[in-house]
Amino acid sequence: MVKKDDIVTYKPSTGNSQRSNAGKTRHRGFEAGVVFEPVKELGFGVSYSYAKHSYAEWRVSSVTDYSGKEMSVAPRQMLNARADARPAFLKGGEVELEWVHIGSYWMNDENTEKYDGHDLVNMRASYKLKKNLELYARGMNLFDKRHSERASKSGTDDALYAPGNPQSFFAGLSYLFEG
Repeated sequence: MVKKDDIVTYKPSTGNSQRSNAGKTRHRGFEAGVVFEPVKELGFGVSYSYAKHSYAEWRVSSVTDYSGKEMSVAPRQMLNARADARPAFLKGGEVELEWVHIGSYWMNDENTEKYDGHDLVNMRASYKLKKNLELYARGMNLFDKRHSERASKSGTDDALYAPGNPQSFFAGLSYLFEG
């Protein structure tokens, strides 16, 4: 996809961020997803995206030209892989293990600072106590990986990291009202 007159945010090293017409941006890539269930009680799923987002034409000023540079905060690779089991003893519940991969990306439009990306592992489980009552639990970021939800840098400022959630666990009960 090529977008003409795309509006992007630009932060000059001497001031506040401002919206700017980027001229032309180019977005190329593909996405694929596969779900496989070899038996009724076991399933696997993978979703993958590879994309390159770049400025086809964007001259910020007479001395700053980002044409040909990749857009910041736009990872080329994203992956989600899941395995789930629904054994009879969970009475309609399931256990799921998930791997989430966010690839590296440029933190600035100059393409000089890079975030390395991250990998997280999550787990979810549920158990049917009764027809309408379910016990559930989640473990997120099981290995307590330090990561950033968004990493950026502009001009001579220090890099900004929006920290991702640390290891966390949740549990609860769910009741389905029939009407």
